[in-house]
Amino acid sequence: MSREKNELQLYINEHLARRRFAPKTKVSYASWINRFTDFFGKYSLHDFTLDDVSEFMKFLDEKENLSPSTIKQAANSLHFFFNTLGKQNWEIRRLRKKSIKRMPQYVPTQNEIFSILETISSKQSKLAVSLVYSLGLNLREVINLRKIDIDFENNIVHIVIKPKKVSRKALLAESIKPKLYAYIRNKKPSKWVFEKSNAEQISSSTVQKAAKHAVRKLGYQNNITVRSLRYAYIKHLEKLGENLQDILRELGMSHQASYKFYSQLDQRKKQISISPIDRRINKESVSVKTDQYIATNRINELIELETEKYDLTKLIQLLHEINVSSSNQMFLSIAMQVRAVIDHVPPIFNCKNFQEVANNYKGSRSFKKSMQYLQNSLRNVADSYLHTQIRRSEVIPAANQVDFKADIDVLLSEIVRINK
Repeated sequence: MSREKNELQLYINEHLARRRFAPKTKVSYASWINRFTDFFGKYSLHDFTLDDVSEFMKFLDEKENLSPSTIKQAANSLHFFFNTLGKQNWEIRRLRKKSIKRMPQYVPTQNEIFSILETISSKQSKLAVSLVYSLGLNLREVINLRKIDIDFENNIVHIVIKPKKVSRKALLAESIKPKLYAYIRNKKPSKWVFEKSNAEQISSSTVQKAAKHAVRKLGYQNNITVRSLRYAYIKHLEKLGENLQDILRELGMSHQASYKFYSQLDQRKKQISISPIDRRINKESVSVKTDQYIATNRINELIELETEKYDLTKLIQLLHEINVSSSNQMFLSIAMQVRAVIDHVPPIFNCKNFQEVANNYKGSRSFKKSMQYLQNSLRNVADSYLHTQIRRSEVIPAANQVDFKADIDVLLSEIVRINK
């Protein structure tokens, strides 16, 4: 080993030792920096340029064909080397071309989850898995629970992310409370809720193996893991009427990427089982039926808009609630909520009310036609249910009567277009 290379390794190890990185992170950083310097045969921090870094990252991407997560590790290591130690302020992390894409995940049903819990033989692992689903925690958070984190009196679990810092509170489920209380009373753990006989925390693999064995025993073909139950916590709450953004915010996952991932999760593709030649289309019902009243990608486009003049928070919330009403066949609510949308947005078009939007806004002919349909038909339908008092007999609206999906999407797409 050359003297320069040896000195550089000592310098890197010395600085890594001063920082509170995880041991694996220190090893990874040292390994990538060593691989980078060996690639060029240069061992002085100031002998390199940003072009050298770019060439190395391109090599990893195109020649080595490494995974996105591995390339990210390399970029983070070089960021530490040049920007933290070398004070270069280079945008190294932007050089990696591959982005990490989350693979589609299966969301287990409640029946599958309850069957898995019943099949897990270990009481300790069963309770740990139950907490993942009931609290929306990841497995590491469950294993890190301490006795003092459980507030049985107020039905609250304190989730600690960093030492001496309570990150958030979670609701202790009524069905889990007596089981958890009895477990702690019988086991008498010294510090951690889930301990081994030597008072150390149980390992993640112990719980994962117990769940995996239960899934195999039940013969489930889908890839159900402990992490799947966290996905299920989010999607099941959404099906119960909770707003997705609120759920993610409670979990500390309010980043836009998290919202996109979970909004698309569990949207299963349906296999086409008919041919149009065998069926006749009802002329009064030619609109395409979808699972959601407002398309997820349209909501995402509105979330991504950066408009200083108008706050779109209320509009986006209305759209979420329309989808909740649609998924639960709450047709009265749909009519009222969609009308609320058209009453809410006219200022975006520099109009005082929606009638002005329908008649005066300088949009295309097809846009104007859709807006007039919303103004006349939607408003009449909504008003008939909003302002009609109780009568001797009533008829509840059917799905077709409140189906303004296509026209409301035309309205929303125009909002996106003029605010880009």
